[in-house]
Amino acid sequence: MTDQIDETWEPIVQVRQRWDEEWVPQPWLRPMQTTLGLMPTISSTTFLWRYGSIARPGEGDFFGVYPNLQGLDGYYVRIVEPPEDPMTDDVWPVLWTGRFSDDSFVPGGNDPAGTGTGDQIFTAFGMERILKQSAVDGSYFFKSPLVVKVDTRLSFNLRHRTGASMSGNRSAQKHDGCYVFSDEGELWTARDVAEYLLVKFGPASPAFSLTDGDETNNLDLYVDTWPAPKNVADGLNMLIRRQRGCAWRVVVYGEEPKVEPRSVFAADVTAGGVTIKPNSVQVNLDFDAKEQQLDKVTIRKSQDHRYDEIHVLGNHAWICGAVGLSAAWSSGEETAYKAADDKARRQDRYGHVYTAFRVQIAGFGPFIDAAGDPLGIPVITDDGQVEFSDDSPLFTLGRPLTRQTPLRVGYAYDTGYEVQRDASAPGGFLPPAVFIKFTASGSDAYCQVDALSETFEGAPPVRVGVLDGEMGLQLRPSYNHLFAKNHWGASVSARPPIFDWENLYATAALRADVRLRVVVKITDPLRVDNPRRLIIEVPDAECWIVRKGAIVGIDGSSLQRVPKDIELRNDRDRLLAVAAMAKAWYGRTRRAISVKYKQIAWRTTQDHTLLPGNLLQKVFIHGQTLSVGTIISRLTWDWANKTTTLQTDFDELDFIGLAGRSRSGSGGNRLNINSPVSPPREPNLPVRHAGGGNAAGAGFDVLVTKDAGDAGSDSAECTYTYTVKALDDSTTLRKNTAGDLATGMTPERPRYHYVEYWYAGETRTAPAVATSRYGLAAYDADGDLHLLVAYGEIDKDTAC
Repeated sequence: MTDQIDETWEPIVQVRQRWDEEWVPQPWLRPMQTTLGLMPTISSTTFLWRYGSIARPGEGDFFGVYPNLQGLDGYYVRIVEPPEDPMTDDVWPVLWTGRFSDDSFVPGGNDPAGTGTGDQIFTAFGMERILKQSAVDGSYFFKSPLVVKVDTRLSFNLRHRTGASMSGNRSAQKHDGCYVFSDEGELWTARDVAEYLLVKFGPASPAFSLTDGDETNNLDLYVDTWPAPKNVADGLNMLIRRQRGCAWRVVVYGEEPKVEPRSVFAADVTAGGVTIKPNSVQVNLDFDAKEQQLDKVTIRKSQDHRYDEIHVLGNHAWICGAVGLSAAWSSGEETAYKAADDKARRQDRYGHVYTAFRVQIAGFGPFIDAAGDPLGIPVITDDGQVEFSDDSPLFTLGRPLTRQTPLRVGYAYDTGYEVQRDASAPGGFLPPAVFIKFTASGSDAYCQVDALSETFEGAPPVRVGVLDGEMGLQLRPSYNHLFAKNHWGASVSARPPIFDWENLYATAALRADVRLRVVVKITDPLRVDNPRRLIIEVPDAECWIVRKGAIVGIDGSSLQRVPKDIELRNDRDRLLAVAAMAKAWYGRTRRAISVKYKQIAWRTTQDHTLLPGNLLQKVFIHGQTLSVGTIISRLTWDWANKTTTLQTDFDELDFIGLAGRSRSGSGGNRLNINSPVSPPREPNLPVRHAGGGNAAGAGFDVLVTKDAGDAGSDSAECTYTYTVKALDDSTTLRKNTAGDLATGMTPERPRYHYVEYWYAGETRTAPAVATSRYGLAAYDADGDLHLLVAYGEIDKDTAC
């Protein structure tokens, strides 16, 4: 839709003391300036009341005595537009609603009546100010059968002493209109938290609530950990942020105020099976048609935010496996220890002899398989795939092992990983494990060193830890030379050695240098010599790997080992979603606009086209059509000078929040422990079109079988031309000389591909012309490439 500018008209001001009372007109209380904005900006209006012996407009030469206004503090006030025919039209559009906060006097001269004249200035703030003054002074939780309040302000999805891990603490059912805290352990969404704050801590009259619609439904997609806010408005600012694709303001279209979330996107954004809905009110401005009404127009085009590459980085891979151990003491220290007596051997300088062990490094990695052959650090490709055939470098100087491993309590890791967790197990991660081989009844047997006392009566307890300054393990028995058998010689001790440390076997873990990552190229690398790279960190996106041969227990007289390399967890889908959204945001030009009209700009209908939160899609000026794609962030009505100032703006997006946090402890498809994970299959993501109009959200399969040309099938809604690009320059992917996939060729390994495409009939003069649509695709088992995530700027129905 395109806005219209109404002729000059005078607004009507109405006030009331209590919300449930009737509105009372104040005909001589005139608004001077109204500023509307998106939170955290609080809207406001200044009003003018002239007092003393003065003549009001329309009263000729009659002078009346008008005293200054008293007692308006705390009154509600609103500005309404008069209907064209007040006798027949009972719809009075509400432009703004707020509450008086303060007033000031500007005294003038004396008048004949001796009362004095002057101006009285009133300031009123929008209804969102009430939410700013609504304190969150405790928490409500469900204790069957009642909902009770405590003075502690609890955090959402963050239990006591759980650190940054997400763990649900929401009730399973709503109580009196909202969810509350509960040990039922459900996860809060942003919508759940917003409703809770409004219902439990918002004012009773007027009662605030969320609006209905797709833009409010977007809040159901956001799950995170949130601290308890100090007031309701701060809580909503925390939940509904432009950096996460959503803004908010308070509207009063009827008798109750509503919190209205607004999307910053112009079209559906779909990734990882989740679709964020677009802004519901998108407008165009035709400056050429209103040239006589324009005072000043500024159009700022932002190119600085453009990037050629997007690098989305997760955490460093957490890798577990069997390790070989070597002595972390010198031969001289060992000789001195054996020459000392038992009392001297307890000195700190001997604390590491026979107890501290370095992990042996072979090639790039510290791990070994069941035969003792070295295993390196796996390679993680630029599309988040783990490859066990190659080694990544590892800088080992000063690198310690982790005090836990990614192995978890209750799983039988040696049985092929098609296992169910023992529900009786307490949960948590296992520490490093050390085993000792010994001879029993003429045969080899094994025992876990921290359980020696369970196997050998009278054996001392042994604690297992990690070395702080290097990659190694520390055993702490009651006397060091417990593990000195076959190295002790003729040394004398009241407690003889029992085990040979050279028969130690261990499983340990470390954080590698390689990180989970997804790299997307926006610009053809051949077109830039100094590419602009954006790094997006997703620190809680994890990749957990167990290398074959890791020892996980004892079965009679043999060690239980992991038979193959596995991925316990890979959050690459989340990184792909972040990368796709980042490309959708940084792959297009954005413009911010400031325009000043020489009229009060307003539509006399209820769709409120020019209000903050609506998205300005295009502007028409000097015969050009410019794409804007930013939301109206500020609107100012200067009632005295009859002008309107409109501004749009944009923020950098928080793509981590948009894609959601990893839900630690909640299972789901992020922890693939109950199914084979070698390697994980491509996810079955729905195909979504990213254009606007009727096509938004419509699913369609697209088969791509060659590197250029027409594609599609009878079931496809549209035929388009495309080019397939690899996500990186890996030589293991078969390509033609142009760097694209050759006709009929399939990749040698499962991976995602960056796809550029455009509809039939669009003009493309050369490959250097920027494409308007792009997405991610992957091959299926039949060798066909399927479009998984699609983005675009042009309505598909229109283009076809």
